[in-house]
Amino acid sequence: MRIDGFTVVLGLFLAVMYGYLYLIKKSIQFPTISRFSHRYRLLGLSFLLLVIILAMKDETYNEMLRSFLTWLVLAGFLFHTKGLAEDRIYIRLLDNQGVPYPEIEKIVLLQKGDEIRMNYFRNGRRGPLLIFKAPLEEIILFLADKMNDDAEVDILFDEEK
Repeated sequence: MRIDGFTVVLGLFLAVMYGYLYLIKKSIQFPTISRFSHRYRLLGLSFLLLVIILAMKDETYNEMLRSFLTWLVLAGFLFHTKGLAEDRIYIRLLDNQGVPYPEIEKIVLLQKGDEIRMNYFRNGRRGPLLIFKAPLEEIILFLADKMNDDAEVDILFDEEK
């Protein structure tokens, strides 16, 4: 049962990645709603990979451990959270920079049923759409403290529902 250096490095990377994902998840004040179709596809792919790993009986202990650690890396993407943190917006997986609030020029909030859809503009470009299940008033109060004085916040209501 000898473990090689690559497996140790993969295990260390995994520990750092899960620690980072935990810190990001802890710092987010308003998490976004994730699209269930993407999450279920990733969940199905990760379980398919786990079944393949468990079905391979001719591997050595080191290869099985490395395969299991690789599965944990893939499963770590299921725990990713996007949303509004105290000092920035996290929009991508393993994004260590995010978008700081002072860089945002304009935010557009659309209330559609019980969801709040948010778009922001930075450097004349539109950012990705973020969807929240939080009260509109709380999001507005949260953003009012974080945004620049010259930044615009537009609020739209969808009356069709």
